[in-house]
Amino acid sequence: MKPAILLRVASVLTLIFCAGHTYGALGAALRDPEQAAVFMAMQAFPFEIMGARRTHWDFYRGFSLLFSV
Repeated sequence: MKPAILLRVASVLTLIFCAGHTYGALGAALRDPEQAAVFMAMQAFPFEIMGARRTHWDFYRGFSLLFSV
C-alpha cells in the first residue's frame, strides 16, 4: 500500500474521531443524580491558577473541546 493512501485513511479516521468528540462534548447529556452532583461540584468551587479564577469544570470542558480544534 502506498504511504499516501495510509495517510488519507488516517486523516479520515482522525476527522471522524474529532467530529464525534465535538458532537459528544457539545450535546446535552442525560445524567443520573450521582453524576449530576459530581458535575455540579466541579462547577461550584473555583480556585486560582496562574492569576485566573477557574473551576475543574473549565478544565474538563477545555480538554474536551481541545480535540475539536
